[in-house]
Amino acid sequence: MDYFGFDILYVMNVTDIDDKIILRAHYNHLDAMLHAVREALEKANGAADKHDADDSARDGTTTTDTTVTTTTDTTTDSTTDSTTDADAHAQLQAAAASAEKALSTKGVPLADVVAAQTKLSAAAAAANMPPLPVCDVQTAFLKLTAEQEAAFFADMDALGVMPPDAVTRVTDYVPEIVEYIAAIQ
Repeated sequence: MDYFGFDILYVMNVTDIDDKIILRAHYNHLDAMLHAVREALEKANGAADKHDADDSARDGTTTTDTTVTTTTDTTTDSTTDSTTDADAHAQLQAAAASAEKALSTKGVPLADVVAAQTKLSAAAAAANMPPLPVCDVQTAFLKLTAEQEAAFFADMDALGVMPPDAVTRVTDYVPEIVEYIAAIQ
């Protein structure tokens, strides 16, 4: 350009949507869900430990006994067993383990990541945790690609590469791409 004296318009295209980006967005969301569940479990375990310690201090005991109790709700005539809480907790632990496996498995398919999200969300609801957010894929992948694009351009600037005059993104042309694909089918 400067060297040869040509007047050109330097345009760069950014592929900001593809299978790998969508997978990474879901992967990041599952990681955030798992973090929220682990945090809630730690809080619950900390509160239970504090409660057990308070009970022990009050009655002078130093051991903790686990007792299954049954209570009756007279308004609905239903019986609630505290083992239900234990079952829900065990399901939540299993769902968290499944999520960890999906996160640590190289080349995990998108379907497995989404299944782990669904299982973790259902287990959290069964354990009476606040609802975990559903992955808004479009927002998630746009955020991810914006972060990566900013890092890319910062690296290019650090290397002294001339910035483009214009940047186009695939997401800017999705309607045109869909129309083109429909025309060639």
